[in-house]
Formats: sequence, structure tokens, C-alpha cells
Amino acid sequence: MRFVLGAILFTVIGAARPALAQSNDSAAVVATVTRFFDGMRTQDTALIRSTVTEGATLLSTGGPSGVASRETMEGFIAMVGKATGPMWDEQIVAPVVRIDGPFASVWTRYTFTLGTTFSHCGVGAVHLVRVGEAWKIRHMSDSRRNAGCPDAASQDEAPGALAASQAFLDGLNARDTAAIRRVVDSGAVLLVAGGPNGVSSRTEIGELLSWLATSTDRFDERMVQPEVRVDGPLAEVWAPYTFGLNGAFSHCGADGFQLAKGAEGWKVVLLTYNTRREGCESLRR
Repeated sequence: MRFVLGAILFTVIGAARPALAQSNDSAAVVATVTRFFDGMRTQDTALIRSTVTEGATLLSTGGPSGVASRETMEGFIAMVGKATGPMWDEQIVAPVVRIDGPFASVWTRYTFTLGTTFSHCGVGAVHLVRVGEAWKIRHMSDSRRNAGCPDAASQDEAPGALAASQAFLDGLNARDTAAIRRVVDSGAVLLVAGGPNGVSSRTEIGELLSWLATSTDRFDERMVQPEVRVDGPLAEVWAPYTFGLNGAFSHCGADGFQLAKGAEGWKVVLLTYNTRREGCESLRR
């Protein structure tokens, strides 16, 4: 089958970057996210478009299913260009950046005003990929609330979000499609960061499950020291990982799970990851 469990199985893309390069990249990653919101505030659709990849998407959490809305970036850009009335002004607060090779994650609190009138706050969870020398946004999820702004929300739900992410990997390792279905949203997508366009593979959850049901390969993916962040119905799990295939070490990288919580608990809505063979030794200890 075409999809490569991300390049997960047969193609390994990218390598670890030196610490100094990643430090410089952190500033560049935040700058891309800032320019995106600058473009939104000024209705500069060309500026917004310069910060995103082809096929980029947005998701808002909330509601019974955990997912309030999904939209394409092109649809959002068109809406910004046609907007009338008070200016949309989103300001990011205290962004946390994680980078592994061509994949970056930003978890940032934000405040949103219409002109000078406060509207809401929350968290933006942004996944970016490197395209050439530039960082571009591939996906953005958000939470929204009207109280406790812009302070960080309680992390009491972090264990549940981590458990759902681990259950996904346990299901993958066991080739247990029913177990995976229990912890994924029906619209979930897997993205592999890498390649000339920033994303080398995009797989819908149905494709993964269909392929996995017929696979005879043995997988062993393990997260290493995962970091969990939660804001209301939105969570992100960032984790370096190691991956074994048919009893032998294959590669490592970083997983970025985004999850939404609804009436049935935490569900994975997006998994972005990269793959590499360099710099894996410390993760295998």
C-alpha cells in the first residue's frame, strides 16, 4: 500500500540538527506563527498564505465529539479577506516550541479581540514543517474559553490525554484496529514531516486501519519522556520515539499527537511525526 506508516516503515527522512541550529529554528518557528496572525489582523491574505503549506488545515475543539469545526486553510484565508467590521487581533503568549529535524510544534496561549473588545482566549497548537529553509504551518488546532485569560489552564486531564496516545501506539504495535478506533476521531489524519514540500505522506485514519488489518509486520514503537499539555478540550503530546520493525531497530524521531476531548473521552485528531536514523542512540537506552 502506498502510504508508508509515515515513511514509518520503509523510508526514513531527515536527520537531527545541531543544538545551535535548533535554537535558531525556534525563533524562526515563532516568527512564522506571528506573521500568520499579523496577516490575519491586517487582512493581508498574501502574508498568511506565505506562512502555510499547500493543504494546511485548521481545527477548533469543543462540543460533544470534541471537534467543533474543521476547515481548510484556503477557506479560512478567503474568509479573512472578505471579513468586515472590527479587526481580528490574536496575540500569542508564552509559546513553547519543540523541534525535531523538519518537524516543529508550537503550544501557545493566546488572546483574541475584535477591535478593542475582548472576545476569548485559549491555546493554539500549531504543527509546522520545514520547506527548504523556511518553516511553514501545516495544521493549527485551538481551544477557546472566556475565563482565566490568558493564564494556563489546569493540567489535571494530562494523564488521560497521554493514556489515549499510548493506547494508539499499543494498538499499532498489536495490529489491533479495534483498539485504535476507540481512541481516534473519525477524521483523524497522520502526517509525515519531510521532503521538498514539507510533508512526505498524508494518511487518513481509515487508510491506516485498512492497511494494518492485512499487515503481517511486527511493530514496536515506544515514546520516550513524553511531554503533555492541556487546555480544556485540547491536548498535545510531544514525544521522541523509537521504532522497531520485525524485531530490529528501524528509526527514531518525534511524535506530535493532537487530541480533542468529547463525551467519549480523549481522541487523537492528528499525529504528525518525522523519521530519522541519526541521533537515536540516547533514545534507545
